[in-house]
Parts: sequence; C-alpha cells; structure tokens
Amino acid sequence: MPGKKIYGPVYPVYHGPAGLRKIAQQIHHSTVVCVKGLESGGHVVQNSQFFDTLKIQTSLPVEDIKARAEVQEINLRYSSDGDIGISIDETVREKDIYDIFAIFNVDVIAEQLRLVRFLS
Repeated sequence: MPGKKIYGPVYPVYHGPAGLRKIAQQIHHSTVVCVKGLESGGHVVQNSQFFDTLKIQTSLPVEDIKARAEVQEINLRYSSDGDIGISIDETVREKDIYDIFAIFNVDVIAEQLRLVRFLS
C-alpha cells in the first residue's frame, strides 16, 4: 500500500506536539486503568514500569483467557512461561477495557478505576 509508507512520517506533523502528547496520555491512562483492574482481579502485572505494554501473570488458566479473547476478537501475546502480553494503543476505548476485564474475569468497571487526571 503506497499510503502506508508515508503514514509514519506524517503522523506527528498531522497531530502536532500537543496532539501527540494528548494521544500518549490517553494511551498511558488506559494502560493504568487496565493495571488497576487486572490487579484488583488477582492478576499480577510483571513489569513495574510501563507505557502501553503489560506482561500479566494470570490467576486463571491461560487456555480460558485465550478462549474468551478469541470470542472478543482481541489479540493477546502468550509467552511460553505462561504470562500474557497486552498492548494498548490510541484506538482503545472504554468498551475495549471492559472487554479486557471480561476476558480476565475481572469484576470491576473502568469507571470505578478512572483516575481524575493522569499526570506523568
């Protein structure tokens, strides 16, 4: 696709510094909400420092999570050590976070975990 080749360099020009900052904050905020929810559901986030990618040690059988993720059409990374990787990007919305929580059997909604304002 010819358009794909120029998308990368045009992205920061199109959004500008303030737009990129806003996108980055949204991505990280969504990731923080996922961390809080997953931890409240008994899962362990393996990486103490993160921006948009999490490595989860789940309290549930990986096959159960994999089956629910496939139904929701959400791609996760499955490590040979049993951990599961999640990456958040600018396309993730609240519904996607709810879906992630459902996949991991987390009984909490994103609104309960929402931070008033995330400042990095």
